[in-house]
Amino acid sequence: MSKQDDKLEQELRALNGDLSDRQRAKAGLDDASPLAEVAAAYDLARNPGPYDEMPEHLARRIQMAAALNSGQAAPAARKRRDEPSLAANLAWFAAAAAIIAAIAGWWPRGGEDFTQQVALDQLEATAESVTRVALDGTDDATVAEDFSGEVIWSQSEQRGYMKLRGLAANNPERHQYQLWIFDGGRSQYPVDGGVFDVIAEDGESIVPVDAKLAVRQPAAFAITVEQPGGVVVSEQNRVAAIGKVARGKPDKDA
Repeated sequence: MSKQDDKLEQELRALNGDLSDRQRAKAGLDDASPLAEVAAAYDLARNPGPYDEMPEHLARRIQMAAALNSGQAAPAARKRRDEPSLAANLAWFAAAAAIIAAIAGWWPRGGEDFTQQVALDQLEATAESVTRVALDGTDDATVAEDFSGEVIWSQSEQRGYMKLRGLAANNPERHQYQLWIFDGGRSQYPVDGGVFDVIAEDGESIVPVDAKLAVRQPAAFAITVEQPGGVVVSEQNRVAAIGKVARGKPDKDA
C-alpha cells in the first residue's frame, strides 16, 4: 500500500469512527473535527497523483462509505466529538464526494454519474432551499417517447443539477445540448446554463448546471440542440425539453 493509499484509508476510517483516540493521534487526527477531515480529503482530491489501478481494499471501503444515505452517520464519531447528527451527515456527503474525486481515474464506467449524484445529495442537504422543475420533452428527434427530466436548482447557492432520461446520445462533433435559464429579472436573453453531452441514452444522466451569469428570478429552464461548443444566443430552432418554475413553491426548505 502506498503512502497516499494509506492516508486515504486513515481519513476514511476516521470519518467512519473506526479509529481509537490513540490511533487518531498517531495519524495526526487527534484534534480534527469532521470538517477538518473533509478538508484533508479535498487536499487528496486536488493532488491524486498518477495511479495504474484501484486497490481492491480501498475500492470496497470507498464504495461502502459513498453509498451511505443522508440518514446514516457514524455513531462512534458523533459520540466522541459530541456534535449534532446533521453536521456528521454533511461531513459524510462532502467526504464521499471528495474521495470519489480523488480516485476519478480509477472509478469504473458510470462513475461520473455516481459522483454527480453524491454532489446533488450534498446540495439538497445543505442549501437553504431547493426548487425542483419537471422538464417536458418535445417532438425533437433527440427526445424519446418515455423522456423524463428534472432540474434541481438552488437559488441561494446559484447552482443545480439536471436529471435526464430518454435524451439521445449525441456526437459532440456534430451537435451538443445546451441548457438555458429564463430569468424573470432579465428583460431579454435567457442565461446560458452550460453545454453538455449525453453519453448513453439508456439510464439516467445527471448533469451539473453551469450558469454563466447570476440568476435573479428563475422562471423556466429549456434544453436546446446546438452546434458544437454551443452558442451565445440561441435561435431555439431545436428545443428538446422545457419546464416552467412554479412561483413561490420551493419543494424543500433546509
